[in-house]
Amino acid sequence: MIKLLNDTQGAILLVEHGLASQARVALRAALETLFVLGNVCFDEHFSRSFIAASEQKRLTHLRAIQNNGCVPPFTHGVAQACEGLAL
Repeated sequence: MIKLLNDTQGAILLVEHGLASQARVALRAALETLFVLGNVCFDEHFSRSFIAASEQKRLTHLRAIQNNGCVPPFTHGVAQACEGLAL
């Protein structure tokens, strides 16, 4: 909800300063947030699947980073720890 408010307020400020195309980008982000918020409020299973999809995407990104050899030392065990998660 705070992201929705921040994006909307930011779009208003951008329009006031004559930056209409940047305001459209901020309003699109606000609209996407509104859709997610609406689904969370009206679909009891959406929030669990949304969180699971987010965690799966993070794990995919971490694996891609590991495969490229660009892993900071503190993250070496993270992917192995996440393997057992039911996503």
